[in-house]
Amino acid sequence: MSNRKSSVILIVLLSLLILFFLGVLVHGLTNNGGNKKVKLMSENEYSLSEFNKINISTTSSDIKIMHSDDEKVKVKVYATDDDKVVNEVKDNELNVSIKGKNRFNFCFFCFIKGNKRMEIYLPKEYAGSFDVKLTSGDLKAASYPNAKLKAKFTSGDLEINSIKDATIRLTSGDVKINNINNYAHIKATSGDIKIDKFNINKDSYIKITSGDVVIKETSDAYINAKVTSGDIDINNSNRKAEHELKIKATSGDISVN
Repeated sequence: MSNRKSSVILIVLLSLLILFFLGVLVHGLTNNGGNKKVKLMSENEYSLSEFNKINISTTSSDIKIMHSDDEKVKVKVYATDDDKVVNEVKDNELNVSIKGKNRFNFCFFCFIKGNKRMEIYLPKEYAGSFDVKLTSGDLKAASYPNAKLKAKFTSGDLEINSIKDATIRLTSGDVKINNINNYAHIKATSGDIKIDKFNINKDSYIKITSGDVVIKETSDAYINAKVTSGDIDINNSNRKAEHELKIKATSGDISVN
């Protein structure tokens, strides 16, 4: 093949490549979520008697669950026009979800962050369950001492004031719970787990791959702690107690007072 022909082919290929990237750039600038404003997309009000379970599912959004000022349940969902929003009660379950583009929208010359979020105002007497699936974002919840939480997080922090049962699976992020009133089953890959007070009324389990586990106060229980690389400091453990709390850490410290 002659040098002239090789040069022509190279020029054609480079031109096609440039056109491709220009097309992607134009598409990103005209269609990405960064040019879509996050706004209140759904606002509904319910009665607490309409459901006994709350299903929450979203990607790249923050979730706030707060006490309502009255006996009503209020749900606000902030998203973009490109997102599919669900805010409804069906078969005695409240379903709230956002499905759509990631709030971090990348193009060649921009990195745009939105602020998708859910706000749920719920009476503190709620004694049902929460089922939360979150890919990227944070969850903050007020005190619901009679409710049960089941949460699956990929990346984000979880902060709860008070809950009865906590079943949590987290890949990356921190867990902070002020008060657990009955039972916990927590698995985390990377992050810290901090519990201020744990009233153990059922055998419970905490496992972390990389991070620290700190529990400031527990009820009478046998604390069975094991760590591969790190320190263990247990100040309150009763081998003859009715219930056991198993704690396993691969790399990190375990502290229970």
